[in-house]
Amino acid sequence: MGIIIRIMNYKSQIIINNILKTVSAVFVFLIFNSLFLIPDVLAASGINKQISYQGVLKTGAGIKVSDGDYDIVFKIYNASTSGSTLWTGTHTTANGNPVTITDGVFSVLLGSGSGNIMTLDFNDDTYYLGVKVGSDSEMTPRKRIGASGYAFNTDTLDGIDSLSFLRSDEPGTVASSSASAILTITQSGTGDILNLFDGATEVFTVLDGGNVGIGTTSPSATLNIYGNMLAESSYGTIMNIATTSEFTYNFGNGEYITLRVSQNADDAEERVSSGVTNTSSADLDLINNGTYDQEVGIRWQGINIPQGATISNAYIEFTTDAADSGTTTLYFWGEDSDNTSEFAASSYNISNRATTTVSVVWSNVPAWNVVDETHQTPNLSSIIQEIINRPGWSSGNALSIIITGSGVRTAESYNGNSTQAPLLYVQFTTDSQ
Repeated sequence: MGIIIRIMNYKSQIIINNILKTVSAVFVFLIFNSLFLIPDVLAASGINKQISYQGVLKTGAGIKVSDGDYDIVFKIYNASTSGSTLWTGTHTTANGNPVTITDGVFSVLLGSGSGNIMTLDFNDDTYYLGVKVGSDSEMTPRKRIGASGYAFNTDTLDGIDSLSFLRSDEPGTVASSSASAILTITQSGTGDILNLFDGATEVFTVLDGGNVGIGTTSPSATLNIYGNMLAESSYGTIMNIATTSEFTYNFGNGEYITLRVSQNADDAEERVSSGVTNTSSADLDLINNGTYDQEVGIRWQGINIPQGATISNAYIEFTTDAADSGTTTLYFWGEDSDNTSEFAASSYNISNRATTTVSVVWSNVPAWNVVDETHQTPNLSSIIQEIINRPGWSSGNALSIIITGSGVRTAESYNGNSTQAPLLYVQFTTDSQ
């Protein structure tokens, strides 16, 4: 298949060897051996990037020129006059490849010969061929390079116009009015299903198996998000996950926040007998550490609950650090403060803090027999309510819970495993809900 240009009855006066002659191009074939995809033709893996050019050279009297070798230079331009030279093919004795004419007919492969490699990709529709014989001026007018009927189909893929395809080097849009899926990606191997990049950074990943990662390239769950997340609706904020490990949910009938301890000074142990306070323990011993009893303080920052909100449920979720099953009773108090400060390694730093009038007891705490298993306290909403009702309370402040009692349950601390540090859950409503 090819692009074919037929130039008929073309005459131009030229001088060859000081004799006035006329070139009458009876026919010219331009065959582009490019990657043509038409329904009944397979694409070639390699192509000959040369163009077949044939013509007849005659004298001014219409007589075919004598047989022999002639110097002819071919050029392709981007305009019918002037313009830029896009390619030059030199077929001369000096270049070692003159054009041989027999019985007036010559045939040349444009792109053959030393220094004549065809570098054009023919991705435009304004190409003009110029021909210069010997020492004469280039013939005029230049001839525009056109295409054969079959070549029209080379601008398609399996009969579909090339404009319907996305390109890797230009922005594109996928649009459809079909009821079928607009895009289907099937991964039959073990590689990832989809990777999206912002420059060199992978920002969205779908692993083989379906786990989706946003901000992470190795999602360990069906949806794994690394970073801040915010979801909103007509109710307002539905979910707010910030770098402070705070989760906020709003479903129209109330809001929910979950907030994890976020620094080592926000959970601490104080020895009851001496008041020595430790803010760097690898676990939280509730209450006995095997040698002595302790008070435990836990603080959460950035509590986004407005002053006066109604607290309907609240609890602390602990993660088991060591298995314990002995009889244990825990007492929970709130620190009676508008905005609690972090704990410090100073004597009686926990027990010297003022506490709420309300407390909650967790009697006969169930056995914690499985490491990494989570356990939730009884409802602590009355404690949280007393703190939120303080006149000086403001949304975004910090609050603390102080724990006393007897027995032992061993929970993870921030220092032991920050992702399993104590988690506070609070459900509440406001006047607008």
